[in-house]
Amino acid sequence: MADPAAVLLAASSTIAAAVGMLFFKLAAKQQKLLSPQFIAGGILFVLGTVLMILALQKEELSLLFPITSLTYIWVMLLSWKFLGEKINRWKVASVVFIILGITFAVQ
Repeated sequence: MADPAAVLLAASSTIAAAVGMLFFKLAAKQQKLLSPQFIAGGILFVLGTVLMILALQKEELSLLFPITSLTYIWVMLLSWKFLGEKINRWKVASVVFIILGITFAVQ
């Protein structure tokens, strides 16, 4: 069984990365390299990396890496909520498989 603190850190890193990517998308719409959204996205990506490094100090890479797949789920939900992107049945099916895969991997 995986170290719960490491799993929580890794999962938190995926949230930071997903929100960072949302900010990068918002910055891309403005086409300004040093916009506040771009800077926020960069800060969140660095935060996500630091959180993953802290997780890796506690647990094996092969156990934690599948958790990074959560990033897709967060990006899909954030894109739906803030960018108006559609969620179709294929995306929902992929979420089910991601969750199943992570569940098996962290056992």
